[in-house]
Amino acid sequence: MDELRSGYSRRQQRALAFAGSAAVWIRRVFVYLGLFMFLITGSFLWKLRGLYTGGQSAAGSIAGFRESRGSAKDRGGRQVEYSVYYPVIRFEAEGKSWEVVSGNGSRGGPAFREGQEVEVVYKPGSPQKAELARPVKTFSTLWTTALLFFSAGLAFFLAGRFLLPRLFKSFAPPGPAPE
Repeated sequence: MDELRSGYSRRQQRALAFAGSAAVWIRRVFVYLGLFMFLITGSFLWKLRGLYTGGQSAAGSIAGFRESRGSAKDRGGRQVEYSVYYPVIRFEAEGKSWEVVSGNGSRGGPAFREGQEVEVVYKPGSPQKAELARPVKTFSTLWTTALLFFSAGLAFFLAGRFLLPRLFKSFAPPGPAPE
């Protein structure tokens, strides 16, 4: 490789070396980001599998809502404020009364009304991690998030492993340096 670069100036040689190491790091970041997204997919599915297959059901009611505020840019580029409402669920399990905040919130207003009867699912021994049964048992909730993370992970992994090396190779300097 040094023979190929011998006709380049020191500055050009440093630029080529930096470009080569940057390309390697960019590829690594893409591959590791893909693998990390695969791990997120696996942990998400593992948690849902535990609730779906071995979860205990209990009757509960909506005790209130925890509001979380945020902001995002709309299509016009303006900053828009929004609120997400997470239901607070009260239920009895394992001889105690529990109150948990669901991880399934809704924008634009609560999806439930206070006092509404709901079903919760929890792993035996962990009622403090209970979740609303309806989202846990619906196909779209079970698979949409997992499919999105898996797809993004696959795209990053394949890009880092196969696409980027070809792309970087096409930008590599041709043959020997000019005299």
